[in-house]
Amino acid sequence: MINFDYNKIYDYEYYIKQLYGIDAWKKRTLKFGDNIAALSYACDIHWETLVESFPDVFNKNKHGDTFDHNYNIFDIEEYIKKNQKRHPRVLEIGGGRGELSNLMTVLGFQHISVEVCLEADRWYQETGKHFYGEQHKHQSPIIGPIETLLADNKIALGSFDTIILAESVEHIPTPNFNYVFDRIAQEFRGKFIVTNWKYYHPIVGCLDSPHMQGFLLDEHVADINDEVYARWASKAKKLVYKDGSHLVLEF
Repeated sequence: MINFDYNKIYDYEYYIKQLYGIDAWKKRTLKFGDNIAALSYACDIHWETLVESFPDVFNKNKHGDTFDHNYNIFDIEEYIKKNQKRHPRVLEIGGGRGELSNLMTVLGFQHISVEVCLEADRWYQETGKHFYGEQHKHQSPIIGPIETLLADNKIALGSFDTIILAESVEHIPTPNFNYVFDRIAQEFRGKFIVTNWKYYHPIVGCLDSPHMQGFLLDEHVADINDEVYARWASKAKKLVYKDGSHLVLEF
């Protein structure tokens, strides 16, 4: 693994000024193309069901990557409850502002959310109150890089049946995530889910690609492409779903 100072990038201001999705956050909703898709796959809900359930979203953008709609967090909660076929135990890697974590708390899903931002708990609390009101009790994240938490045996992969990386795997240097993935392949049994905007694929990282080197504070540090997905799939028991940036594997 390499030493990578996440704290140079991920502070409180980054999440309100730079991290994609703040417009959805302000509207008290989630991004359909990544967060909602990831949770849908975790609950054994097909992409087609998601598309059919929110026609106003997908008629405007077939990938669901638009905020020009009137659905809020309560509509999403109802959609999951209505359609879920599975009650997952989730490890979320890269929780961002805590949108998905707060929704999983309301849904009663056993989960742990990992986030590198030192002020993540503040964001998770603000998101919970913004989405659900002052009485909402958020679940605090585990703060730190997933590779460090695994190396220090602070996360037990065998206690989960679902791992979600929604718009996050490209933020982890490749050597570090290779270590994480090897641990997953050895110790984890269940669904492994990666999502981003469906059309945002491949992703060019500033650490992996020679022509991008020097942009060391760019948050996308890893190349994520079909070759990477194929390598991960070769180590899984089953390729469940692959389309664009979306990947679901079964271990």
